[in-house]
Order: sequence, then C-alpha cells, then structure tokens
Amino acid sequence: MKSSAAALALLLFALPSHGDCAPKRLLHVVIGNHFHSKLPTQTLYRLGDRYGVVENPPDGSKFQMRLIVNEPDAWVTNLVNHTGTHHIDRGPTFVFRAPVFGGTGSEYWEKFEYGCEVEFIEAVGAKKQALDDGGRRYVHTADEITIILDIDENEIPKRVEIKSAYNSNVLEYWTWELLDDDSIERFQKPKGVEFVEEASTPR
Repeated sequence: MKSSAAALALLLFALPSHGDCAPKRLLHVVIGNHFHSKLPTQTLYRLGDRYGVVENPPDGSKFQMRLIVNEPDAWVTNLVNHTGTHHIDRGPTFVFRAPVFGGTGSEYWEKFEYGCEVEFIEAVGAKKQALDDGGRRYVHTADEITIILDIDENEIPKRVEIKSAYNSNVLEYWTWELLDDDSIERFQKPKGVEFVEEASTPR
C-alpha cells in the first residue's frame, strides 16, 4: 500500500523513544484542518505507551488508512479494500509516539504529543495570554518553529498552529477526551484483512 498517509502514520510508530507521554486513560482525539473543516483530518486513540490507533478519512483514491499499534506490532489497513501490511518494531524500546506535528525534523517538537499538549507546553515555559472565552493561549518558539496552542477553560486543547519557514498549518480539535475504558480490544490485529508482512521497522 504505497501511500503518503500510510508512510506518515508509520512515522509515529518508528520515532525514537525520548518522551514520556503515556496517557493512563484512553485518549480519543478528532482533528479537523482549519482550512478544510467539512471532514475530520484524523482520528486518534492512544493508551499508555504501547497502544495507538490512527485513522484518516477516505482520500478520494480508493484508500482509507487505519494504523493500529500494539507494540511491537503495527498493522496498516486500507479500509476500502480490506488489505494491509504488518510491521514489527525492532526496538530496542517499544513505545508508540503521537507528535501533534510529525515530520518537522525537530526532536524538540516531536515531544509535543497528543495527550500531553498542555503538560509539555507548560514545562517548556511557553508565553501565556488569557483568551476572551476564559481559555488560554500558549506561544513558544524552538528550532525555528513556533507553536501556538489554545485551550479552553477546562484546559482542553481547542486549536493548535505551527509556523516555520517550511510549514504553516492550523488544526482544530473537534474532540479531545479521556475515557474510562482500559480495554485493549481496539488495539488488536484486525479481522477479515489480508495482510502482507513488511520488513521490520527500524528506529
């Protein structure tokens, strides 16, 4: 399955483990692109440091990707034709990563992950300002990349923006919630899918 979406999803699986973001409750996030708000851009579930699901909407070319990670295994499935690839993480650590903005080339911002956005931005000493709706805005620059994170009065992420010489994008959180569900059923190998074994994913 040659797809940029699949390649980007596997980037989450293959990133070096140097962060400590590991939600103890099931995180459910739905992201929309600020400039294309009719469809969600991505849906994500993660639990602890081993389990993750990333699903993209149909891309218009008979491909819809779902990545399921149950370290050290990862399954990339095309939900349209029920085919997929199975990957095995070579280690030496087995940790699922979920950076908000992948592919920046910045190890610093790879630590800015879904599920730990506020903790990270607070820890790095980002500038704060109050918003009219009772929420708060954080602004922080590192590695020539600026991140702007807006949260609501309950400290739930609502909007995040990246600015750099090479990348500019705005994502809106349609959903950000921690669920009381510790089942790992959703992180198991999908049934009814024809998988091809791929080479182990290097770190």
